[in-house]
Amino acid sequence: MHKIIWLILSAILIVRIFHTLGYNVNKWKDTRSYEKGGYYVNESVSESPNSIWQKWDDKVTNRVTRIARRYLPSPHSELLLGLLIGLDDIKKTPLYYETLIQTGTVHVVVVSGYNITLVFNFIISLLGTRYKIRNIIFAEAVTFLYALLSGLEPPVLRAWIMGSVISLGKYYGRVLDAKEVLIFSAYIMMLVQPQLITSISFQLSFLATLSLVLYNGRVKTIIKQIKPEIDRSHGNNVFLDDLASTVSAQILVWPVISYYFGRVSILSPLVNCLVLWTVPLSTVVGSIFIFVASVVPILGQALAWFVLVPLDIFVITTALFGKYKFASVSFKMEGKSLFLYYSALIIVPHLYKYFHRNIKSTTKDK
Repeated sequence: MHKIIWLILSAILIVRIFHTLGYNVNKWKDTRSYEKGGYYVNESVSESPNSIWQKWDDKVTNRVTRIARRYLPSPHSELLLGLLIGLDDIKKTPLYYETLIQTGTVHVVVVSGYNITLVFNFIISLLGTRYKIRNIIFAEAVTFLYALLSGLEPPVLRAWIMGSVISLGKYYGRVLDAKEVLIFSAYIMMLVQPQLITSISFQLSFLATLSLVLYNGRVKTIIKQIKPEIDRSHGNNVFLDDLASTVSAQILVWPVISYYFGRVSILSPLVNCLVLWTVPLSTVVGSIFIFVASVVPILGQALAWFVLVPLDIFVITTALFGKYKFASVSFKMEGKSLFLYYSALIIVPHLYKYFHRNIKSTTKDK
């Protein structure tokens, strides 16, 4: 099955590679956000930065934005800026933003905990080993600066705290429980900023991570039971892994999305498993592209083609599924329904274990 998917994606790539730069830029974006010459005016940057950090942050953000806008079409540039520095410019492409909502992939176009992990692992790989305390401290300092640059959003801060605790645990030879580390991170964040408890971003980030920790293994087991030959396949199937991650994350997240937004994406698991593999590729290649283009601009156009490939596959796939009206449905879950749903998730597994244990003991007695 995965070979067929790879063939389909390869066919899309061959067809689109010669047309990508020919995108009608005005199709997705609001041209009023652009000044003459094609450079982007970053409306979110304050005119009078009140600190040295704010001035540096604005300078870096503007620099990265201008490079992305110069070499990449829309909405590819907005996607890359969201992935790299958390710039929320995808909303300025209202048609494509609606497509992301329809397909349940809007959460991808932001700096997330995964980006923090990528940066940390990259720094550690350059330093050589994670078992030297100075290497860990340096990597944590770099990732914290990156988190500050991306706006220090709740998902990023939560990932940074979790990563720091787990890294220190590994250094001292201890295997820490991910659920306990997550709860500890949430406690620290709310201790510093109590109003985070009402933040939708914080709630979704916490629930998605908790859902992955609790259910990812079980969902993978179910998928393998449905399709047993997966166990006999060589290597990991990236699409099925992404499908398992998406489905498991949705178990705790979709009721909250329904409660706040009144709409749920039906095709989200399918679309996510088809495009999630492009996110780390776009992030890594995009970072190299931004760095090289800022140092040696003449190489910018050549590298733009490489970062354009995963971004283009993401755009084409989401646009393909987003045009269907049944991609999402209107459904708003009320407070009582939320309570019953989460209560059932807590009670049902305990009841299952209780009856399963009693049945086993009864069978043994017989």
